[in-house]
Parts: sequence; structure tokens; C-alpha cells
Amino acid sequence: MFRAYAKLLFLSLLFAFTLGAASTVSAQETNPATPTNDPFTQTAADQNSQVSQNSEPDSTVAQNQPSSTAENGTQKATEVNLPSFSYSDTKETMFVRSLVLSIGFFPFTYFYTGFILDISRFAAHNFSTSYAPWPFKSQYSVAFTDSEMWIKLGIASVTSLIFGFLGTMIQ
Repeated sequence: MFRAYAKLLFLSLLFAFTLGAASTVSAQETNPATPTNDPFTQTAADQNSQVSQNSEPDSTVAQNQPSSTAENGTQKATEVNLPSFSYSDTKETMFVRSLVLSIGFFPFTYFYTGFILDISRFAAHNFSTSYAPWPFKSQYSVAFTDSEMWIKLGIASVTSLIFGFLGTMIQ
């Protein structure tokens, strides 16, 4: 029964991660209406047309390329346009950002929740060595019960969601 719930939780987290990644990728906008000479932002069709132009005789290639010398005989620097990406350009929603941050926070909250639960169990059982916290556990230590594992997973999940939402609010 525990494995069925764990499998369901894993699949739902995987689905949420995939949904977040897909919406982040689709949020990046491109503007194909503005022509550019930048080889990093050209489409495959533009590059194919340039290849066909370059396969023509040398005289037409020289006519198609812009001259790099000014009229007085000195060379002028060629302008380089680097592709730009700004976070403000994306259409990422607050929900998606919170979800991505929550997924990133989850391993840390899971570890610290387990550590705090270990310490609280150790104190609740009068500091018995069979309930020693994580770095001092031995092969004879008492393992977490199923309900304690679900509590640990639930607290870690809720805490990571809260931290993800707070991270989105701060940004």
C-alpha cells in the first residue's frame, strides 16, 4: 500500500515538473518578423539560402556581401549583435515559478524535516540510544513507521511549496 502511494506521488511530481518545464520553454518568445544578419538567430531556411548564394560564382558573392571598407580606405568595425535573453522577456507565470522553486527546495526540506523528526523522536523517548538521530544511528536503531514517513513527506512538501511561493514573492 505504501508503494502505491509513493508511486502515485512520484508520478504526480514528475508530471508537475514536466508541465513546469514545458510552460517555461513555451514562454520564451521569438520574433521572426524582424530580419537579421546575425548567424546565431537565423532560421534554417535563411542559412540554406545563404549556402545557395555562396555556391554561386565569386562575382555575385562579392556583390551580396557588404563592404568592410569605408570610402576613405580605412576599415570600419563590423557590428556584432549577440542574442539577448532577459528574464523579463519571458511570460512565466507566478504559479510556474513557484512550482520550479518548490521542486528545487524539496530535497533540502526533506533532509531537514527528517533531521528534526529524528531529534524530536530522540527527545520523546527519553534520549534512548535506539532512537538516536541520524548521524548516530546504528543497525539496531528503530526505523520510522509508515505514518512517520508520510508525516515527513507531507511536512517537506508543504514547506517546499511555502518556500517556493515566498521565493516568487521576493523576486
